[in-house]
Formats: sequence, C-alpha cells, structure tokens
Amino acid sequence: MSLLFCDSFDHYIDFAQKWDTGEVLNSATFRIDSVGRAPKGGSSNGLRFGQGNQYIGLNLNDITTFIVGFAINPTAGRSISPALIQTYDLGTEQVRVRLNTSNQIEVYRLSTLLDTSTAAIATGEWSYLEMKITIGNTGSYEVRVNGSAIMSGSPVDTQNTGNNYIDKIHLGDRLVASFSAQPIFIDDFYLCDDAGTVNNDFLIDLGSTIYVESRSPNDYGTYEEWSRVGAGDYNFEQLDEVEPDNDDYILTTAAALDTYGFPDLNTASGNVKGIAFNMHERKQDAGLARHRGVMYNATTGEIVQTEMNPVGAGYRYKRLFCGGSCDQIIEVDASGNPMNVSKVNGFELGVRRQ
Repeated sequence: MSLLFCDSFDHYIDFAQKWDTGEVLNSATFRIDSVGRAPKGGSSNGLRFGQGNQYIGLNLNDITTFIVGFAINPTAGRSISPALIQTYDLGTEQVRVRLNTSNQIEVYRLSTLLDTSTAAIATGEWSYLEMKITIGNTGSYEVRVNGSAIMSGSPVDTQNTGNNYIDKIHLGDRLVASFSAQPIFIDDFYLCDDAGTVNNDFLIDLGSTIYVESRSPNDYGTYEEWSRVGAGDYNFEQLDEVEPDNDDYILTTAAALDTYGFPDLNTASGNVKGIAFNMHERKQDAGLARHRGVMYNATTGEIVQTEMNPVGAGYRYKRLFCGGSCDQIIEVDASGNPMNVSKVNGFELGVRRQ
C-alpha cells in the first residue's frame, strides 16, 4: 500500500481515538477546532496549533521514503518558528520541517539546517503543503506548495541515526514556546510511502488540491446482519453520530455483514485517492475477533474489501499498522483501477465480521 493515513479532523474530538496513544500531547492551544477549510460539507474542523511541546504522532513500520501533505493557514505576526513535522528512528530525531517567522519552510537534519525556501507560505489563507523525503546519507527532499515545487535537494544527507528510515512521525513541535496569539491552522492531512503502485508520490498536481472528507451513515444499506442495541428502526441509526456514542451500537457474535448508505462527497468531481474506514469498535471477550471494511455497489454487485483486521478490547478507531500486514484503506476498485467521485458515491460502506 501507499496511502497510510489521512485525517479530516471532523469525526472525533480526542486525538487518542485516531492518533497513536502515547504519541499525543495536547492542550487548549493545540486542539481540534472549527477552523477547518471548506468545502468539505457538514462539519469543517481543523487543527489549531499554537503551543510548543504539543504534538500528535503516528508509530510506523520502518519507512525510508515518505510523503506528507496538509492544508496550512498561518496567522501573521508569529515570533516563534515551530516544527510542523518531526520524524524519528527509535526515539532519535531524523528530519524536521519547520516554519520560520517569515513563513518560509526550513528543512533540518536534527539541528543542522539543510535548506530554506525562498517562497513563503501565505498568511490568512489556505495553501496545500506537501513534502517528500528520503532518509539516507545520500537522501533527498522536495517541498511543494499548491502543487508547485518551492525547494528540493538531492543527494543530501538526511540521515541522523544509523538507520535510513523513520518509525515515527509527529505533527506539531516538542520544543518551542507558546505562540497561541498567532496560531497555525492545519487541515486535510495525509501520509504515504512509496511502496505501492498507486499513491506513491505527491497526491496533487499543479493547479489542483486535495480534501479529506468525513462521512457518517445516513441510510440503511442492502445488508443488515448485525444486531441493534439502542433506539431506532435500522442499524445505521446506531452509527450516525459524528462523535462516537458508546450507548447505541451494533454487535454480532458470528460472521455477519452490515452495509449503509452515506451522503455523497461534497466535492462534485475528481479523483478519489482512497477510502479510509474509521470503525469505532471493540471485542467483548479474550477471543480472536476480526473484521473487514466493505464497499458494496447494490446495482452492479461490486464488492471491495480491506484486509482482515484484529479488533481490540477497548473502543478506539482502529489504527492502520498492526504487524505491518493490515490496513483499513481502499485505494482502488475491484478491478484494480483508481476511483473517482461518481464511482465512490455509488457505493454502500459497511463492516464484515469474520
């Protein structure tokens, strides 16, 4: 796979539900807030970043080349230069990407400055920032804004440890002081590696952009094989809250499939890079429980499924990395072809217990 993670910041409040436990440190000045970028439909939350020593992080399988993208809207007048991205190998920092007080991008190997962009990120408006970095003594980096390259280097030493990979990435800064009066707003985050045949490079082209849209069920689907706990006539009514509600839920003790209708994407046309399933679920005993995310087209009968994933004992959006062998992202249709908005809008989405 290539698309490893994405976040719209619209379907949860507690970072630990989505990002890795133990890699979350947040406060009143580092939080999800109604600062997101339109058009996404419904809620338009984003990340308010205004405090040092505040970050959210992901534990990764060892990755040599990674691509990160997110929308960014800095406030003018900031006197602090926070890191936007920090990467690690076994707890030791490899590369960081920083936004200086002139809103130029700086690339560091630990504390060694490798490059500073001439171009600056505009304040008071949204831009889309992407970076592709290869860790190595003869590594490379490229940074783009709205699809246009603003800085690059190759070959360049981007490796600070004895290993040419990262196993952790942070969004935010572990070091700097507060800049709460001049926050940086972030939205529509994605992370890729270069291991797959799709989504293995920058996701946007010059003149385009990318949105991460969150959708909750709003209708019943073709399959309703799970049992309902709580009020309502259909299973989707137990699952239609934007923020998960543990009082109403569905359950099954055997193999079963549920599918649901969803609102169309707010974006009218274009390519869809992937569908990420965020299933807030837990198992009730010590036995093995596994599930798949499912996309089903009731007209054509097409079924696309994620790999099989183990279910944990505590409620939480299932993280993507479990021994390096499972994920909850679908990047192509049943024929292996990329998807577009029209095709995705024709699918019911659901969950299969196996």
